[in-house]
Amino acid sequence: MKIGNSFKLYRKSKGIGQAMMAEIAGASITSISDWERGRNNPELSKLIKIAEYFDDTLDEIIFFNENRQKKNTREEQKILENYRKAPMNIQQSIRIMLNI
Repeated sequence: MKIGNSFKLYRKSKGIGQAMMAEIAGASITSISDWERGRNNPELSKLIKIAEYFDDTLDEIIFFNENRQKKNTREEQKILENYRKAPMNIQQSIRIMLNI
């Protein structure tokens, strides 16, 4: 089963680019592009890293449907965008501060 389109929609729903998704998954940007184009599928370990990072299930990534997702307010979206643009050490500090 190819998950390319679902994976691409999932990534875009998180408001991040391929480079950030590659960093989260521990993969190359080329791999992310290949997954999205259906050239190959990600390793389970990479999907698990992504799911843990976003606190989602594997099903939410593999079978992503943008119509099933809750829409964020503009303020929530801005907060998420800024968080995702922050360096990983800042993100870690924020998670510690919020106890998540």
